[in-house]
Amino acid sequence: MYSGLAFMIWFFISFLVSSEHNWTIYGALVISIAYLSVYVYQYQQQYISIHQGFLKINHPFASVISLSQIQAIKKIAGDYILQTPTKKITIRTKIIEETSLKELHLVLDKLSVS
Repeated sequence: MYSGLAFMIWFFISFLVSSEHNWTIYGALVISIAYLSVYVYQYQQQYISIHQGFLKINHPFASVISLSQIQAIKKIAGDYILQTPTKKITIRTKIIEETSLKELHLVLDKLSVS
């Protein structure tokens, strides 16, 4: 969010101060809109969801894996790394609410993997 706001401020200052408006000024506007759009999307969606046997990390390019295909679960520095034959997903546990984190632990503990 702060990066988006910084680019937005840079755009407005450059737009108001400069008499010539080149492409870099409008590039700052595009970058700020992109950052702020991602922030709003992530604010509205939950970081992670588990539904009907699938785990989904919600971001603009969502990562989805089937819980039945998980072959390995590693816990490194508090984060989970889930591996399937074709994918590897990292779950950042520090940004998950405490009650949701407990539910995630229960779901991952039920899986019979190493």
